[in-house]
Amino acid sequence: MADVSRVVGDLLEQGLVQEMVVNIGGRHEVVTLTPAGTAVLDAAREDMHSVQDLLLGCLTRGERAQLHYLLRRVCATAARAGAVRTA
Repeated sequence: MADVSRVVGDLLEQGLVQEMVVNIGGRHEVVTLTPAGTAVLDAAREDMHSVQDLLLGCLTRGERAQLHYLLRRVCATAARAGAVRTA
């Protein structure tokens, strides 16, 4: 939980998220993206899609789906084995 708090703190300092406290059935802290945070997220997604298209451009849609399925299986197996921390 300390790692999450540290990340949220960093994002708050950069102005990429905003935090508010909601009291509905208890105290809850809600974190939402600011317009600057949305812009950074959109840019990251565009970069990710560009890299994905570059690396996987030679694969058909079916081959991409099969690769995705296999990678999910590998990650699930690693998580069960304790090799990968899950949130």
